[in-house]
Amino acid sequence: MAGFVLVVALCASLSTLTRGYQMLDAARSSTMAAQILQSEIERIRLMSWTDLTTLQTTIAADSSKATVDLNGLGISSDVADRFKDTSIALEKDPDRNMMSITVTVRWKGSTGIPEQRSFTTRYSKNGFYDYCYTIGHP
Repeated sequence: MAGFVLVVALCASLSTLTRGYQMLDAARSSTMAAQILQSEIERIRLMSWTDLTTLQTTIAADSSKATVDLNGLGISSDVADRFKDTSIALEKDPDRNMMSITVTVRWKGSTGIPEQRSFTTRYSKNGFYDYCYTIGHP
């Protein structure tokens, strides 16, 4: 009887350990996706209205251009391969000088289930993205 209880406890602990590793992987992936989203939104936020309009025209003409090159962000190649399905969607409001920007990150978790995170923001001509930059002096 004691052996049976020991086997059940061992199986339960292995199952719990496996589930814990899956949850840890999901948390790491979600954090990495959030960092990728933030990095892309910040890169786009610093573009001028003209550059952003050109980017929208390029994406509309060739949908393959909407895929983000994560290797250029300084991400290791194995992580970049896992999150390679990162895309940008731009939608311009013709009545106003405003654009909706959505960055989406997709990946497969350790269980093989596809997951995604998205971030949507608005961008307007002559909006808050216009900053005055100064060069720091030593």
